[in-house]
Amino acid sequence: MLITEHAHHPLKTASSGFLISLLGALPLGTLNLTAFEIAATDSPFSAFLFAIGVVFVELLVVMLMLLTANKIRVKQSLIKYIIPVAVCFLLYLAFSNFYQFSGTGNLPVNAKMFRGVQSPLVLGLLLSALNPLQFPYWFGWNSVMVQRKKLDGTPQTQIPYILGIGIGTMGALLCFIFLGSFISEHITIYEGILSLVLGLVYLAFSIYLIFLFFKKYLITTT
Repeated sequence: MLITEHAHHPLKTASSGFLISLLGALPLGTLNLTAFEIAATDSPFSAFLFAIGVVFVELLVVMLMLLTANKIRVKQSLIKYIIPVAVCFLLYLAFSNFYQFSGTGNLPVNAKMFRGVQSPLVLGLLLSALNPLQFPYWFGWNSVMVQRKKLDGTPQTQIPYILGIGIGTMGALLCFIFLGSFISEHITIYEGILSLVLGLVYLAFSIYLIFLFFKKYLITTT
């Protein structure tokens, strides 16, 4: 019986995907702060639906990255078209939160931030799909995993890796969901602060994407 020299243990591969996604999802950003706010202003279940949408798209992105591992132009063209749409959507969310913070909006709490996107699941899908930074993030980590011979292009390594990523991202989002549900009893005190903070996060991220797009696609072509 022939035994390969480099055997891949599924649990180790899944653990690597779990740690990479967990560490990437824990720092404050648009996705985890949105999950936090939904849990605080609406319900943990709505926030969980949002998290499902986020994880679903992220896993699709990772699979796309693995399938197009040697097609750099595909990734660059995707990012080029995603960034402008992402900026518009983030600006919409930013000013929606600023509008709510100003006190001029007469929306119920559970409609907060969802004036154009009523479903938290759809919002999760959109925010995750319009996050262009995940493409270079996963391209980089996938390359590291291949170089360390933890990924070899077979389902035996890719499936545990993808499952670990999904569990890691969901685990990080659940931490923010639990925190949001914890303060839900005092949401009347923190609601304005949440609107302001999340609006600033959306605005800052949109400005960063504008700078990134201008630097990468406009300056280099002139």
